[in-house]
Amino acid sequence: MGKKTNVLIDENILKTYHWKIILYLLVLLWICLSILSCSKDECREEKKENCAVTFEINPVCGCNGVTYENPSTAECNGIKDYTMGSCN
Repeated sequence: MGKKTNVLIDENILKTYHWKIILYLLVLLWICLSILSCSKDECREEKKENCAVTFEINPVCGCNGVTYENPSTAECNGIKDYTMGSCN
């Protein structure tokens, strides 16, 4: 039978490794939360003055869940992120 060998790992190295993982996870969490908060801020309705709209009927669903008559109406209301078609 072969001899069993015990490998000793320095506890300081192991603790440092764990802290690095925790730090990386916290940074990743912070980045994700920053991205999510930015997308919410960009979806606020803010009416622009003197903004020209077309009279076409081509509904779009804004990121705020509001249906607008067409893309130009959504954009004049400050909504840049929308999908074609009315909201459900």
